[in-house]
Amino acid sequence: MMQQQNGPGPGGQPGRNGPARASQDTDPLGRPLRGRDYGDDVTVKVPGEIDVQRARRILEELRKRLGDPSRAQIELDYIERLLKDF
Repeated sequence: MMQQQNGPGPGGQPGRNGPARASQDTDPLGRPLRGRDYGDDVTVKVPGEIDVQRARRILEELRKRLGDPSRAQIELDYIERLLKDF
């Protein structure tokens, strides 16, 4: 009853609560809402063959550099951390 007298709600901004929110196409954080279909999310990019090849070349180069004993220990430690999950 008190909210009806004072206006739209906290902060006095319309659309911050219930019914007005349902008419927008975003969630409270501003992200687009998902539809009922799973194929409507155009923000996800599936890597192409070129991307996969590039990643493979980078991993090969890192492994090659890790095996180089003339590199500084700090660099070897860094490369080891990069390769830890692979």
